[in-house]
Amino acid sequence: MIQRRNFSGQPTPAVIDLVYQECNFSFPQPRDVGGRKRGVRLFPDDDTPRTFIRCNLTNAEPPPGSTVVNCNTTMKETNQVRAVETVIVDGETLEIAFHQDVIHGRWDPASGAYVDLPVPREAPTD
Repeated sequence: MIQRRNFSGQPTPAVIDLVYQECNFSFPQPRDVGGRKRGVRLFPDDDTPRTFIRCNLTNAEPPPGSTVVNCNTTMKETNQVRAVETVIVDGETLEIAFHQDVIHGRWDPASGAYVDLPVPREAPTD
């Protein structure tokens, strides 16, 4: 079992096992498939089912038949500009962009299918 490792942005992690606990497999952006947001397939050339326990699977899709327990499986776009403000500092004009994440749905481990929101919604900003 591999625990508490960061594999974000790596479709095939450098360390391969069958069980991952509290690991990060997130991707900054989902794939666009026919206008719907889908996860980046983990282990794309290997259909071996794996177990993910309390992992961050944001914008990631586990191999078919995998067991997913208490994981974040959100599909969201990041860095969506929601507003731009112009400010002047020491005589220089600067533009400041305010970003907003947009949630499109999630991957449902029970069915092995995606659940799309009828209308994508903005993620809360803290």
